[in-house]
Amino acid sequence: MGTDEMLERKNTMRIGIWIVGALLVIGYIFTGYRTIETRQHLEAVKSKLMSAKQLAAKTAAETDAQINEIQIKFDQATSKIAQLRNKLDTAQSQLKERASSLETMRSELESVKQLAAKTAAETDAQINELWTKLDQGTSEIGQLRNKLDTAQSQLKEKASSPETMQSKLEGDKQTVNRVVVEAYAEIMTPLERVASTPKGQLKSPYVDFASVAEEGHRKYMAAGCNGCHGGGGGGGMAAPLTNPVWIYGDDDDTLFRLIALGTGKLSPDNAFPKLGYGRKGSEFVVGPMPHFGEIIKTDDDLWKIIAWMRTVHCSRRVEDRC
Repeated sequence: MGTDEMLERKNTMRIGIWIVGALLVIGYIFTGYRTIETRQHLEAVKSKLMSAKQLAAKTAAETDAQINEIQIKFDQATSKIAQLRNKLDTAQSQLKERASSLETMRSELESVKQLAAKTAAETDAQINELWTKLDQGTSEIGQLRNKLDTAQSQLKEKASSPETMQSKLEGDKQTVNRVVVEAYAEIMTPLERVASTPKGQLKSPYVDFASVAEEGHRKYMAAGCNGCHGGGGGGGMAAPLTNPVWIYGDDDDTLFRLIALGTGKLSPDNAFPKLGYGRKGSEFVVGPMPHFGEIIKTDDDLWKIIAWMRTVHCSRRVEDRC
């Protein structure tokens, strides 16, 4: 082998070593760079993991707080539901009690209604009986008058025995008077009832005044009371009957005597104030009340008119004392 070949081989080997070395250096540099990049990536990942861990911890705490808040609200709602359930049970119990009370009241009202109907029927029967007695008394009076006329005729014919005929005539007169008294003992004119009854003792026979109110209104209209007080009692030339306060009072005795005797200058001989009755209130419409004791036929008619007056009065007054 020549010198030149050896030199060429050496040069070739040197070049090969340099190439290998260069490759190693490049590989080392590349590997180092990759290691640094990988480490930076790992640091970034680690940082993200820490952030995610902190976020997870924060989210878990907020979630626990929300769960606790929801639990508190749930407990409060449960408590309110229990309270509402108790109130509902109480309301149901009270409703049952009221239903029972209403049923009792309905039963009592039905009994009162039946009693009122029975009383009204009995009153009508008594009135019919009184009218029958009155008719019978009138018939008997007619018969006795005929007997009296006959007796008077016989008295003229038998002038020879005047004492006997006078005695018989007196007996007939007494019989007539007795029948008249019995016939009219129950039914009088308002003036007769006022004259025969002490002050303060006149009392309406119609406790349930509404039961005869309609008939009383007809008698009110027939007597001409509407000319001053209005057809419905609302007033006109005279004070309204619907006012809460009646100026002379609203008891039975006062009302009966007021209507029968009248007031002021229209009361004959000033009879009403002489009994001690006076104004207890005032009214926009003022004026005397005419006496109706001769216009209204019977005391029963006047009581029925007062019964109707109370129905329009009570519907407007502050407290029901009728």
